[in-house]
Amino acid sequence: MPDIEREQRVISEWVLLQKKHGIEIAEIKWLDSPPRGDDIEAIAPPFAIEHTSIDRLENQRGHEAQFKQVVQDLHRIELSPPARLSVSISLEDFLKVDRKKLRVALDQWLRKEASGLEEGHSNGNTICGISVRWWCWKYKDRPPRIIIGLAVDLEKRSKDISGLLRKKSNKLGGYKRQSFTTVLIIESCDFQLMAPDVFLEMILGVQEKYKRFIDQLWLADTSLNDIEYWRIVPTPGHLNGPYNLVAATI
Repeated sequence: MPDIEREQRVISEWVLLQKKHGIEIAEIKWLDSPPRGDDIEAIAPPFAIEHTSIDRLENQRGHEAQFKQVVQDLHRIELSPPARLSVSISLEDFLKVDRKKLRVALDQWLRKEASGLEEGHSNGNTICGISVRWWCWKYKDRPPRIIIGLAVDLEKRSKDISGLLRKKSNKLGGYKRQSFTTVLIIESCDFQLMAPDVFLEMILGVQEKYKRFIDQLWLADTSLNDIEYWRIVPTPGHLNGPYNLVAATI
């Protein structure tokens, strides 16, 4: 799918999501269609909407191929009771550990410990004796599935996202001054390297700088057939800091 079609699909389905939840919203007017300009992507009053995406990592295919060999068939393990489990393993740590030992540890962890995890977010620094940092999200109200992926270098990604937010907030600022509710949707089609909990951890350090011009910040996961949207919302006192991720699927 060409970039412009994909971007417009991400925005169009986000607008449908708002309507589904009872929010009054006008039809979409596309502003940044070919030839590409300096305007935002679209307006759908009361919203002014901008889209961006996160690039792939260096040597990503190589890392993915190595990781797939380690986690092959682990997604077939059935949790009891059934749940959606999204597990992210530190890429940096993965490159340092013995792959065969990690495979055994993950298999044991998923079969004996994962079912006992509380719903929501959890994380740790070891998996059955193997020193790897991990982040996990567990959902009981979503279709059962185990997703295991690699988590990116947080410091590098935080710098990338900070640059994106700075550029996009400048474009949204004019619409904020016109009393639009400004929305930035950050797309990732490589969810195994951009899990929502990792995104949250990266965004905490940089989002405060740009919230003056960005009213709503969303992550769109386009790695699946159905786009999943995650919104950063204020949650004072939450375990992970002042923001939490709320999932909603079209």
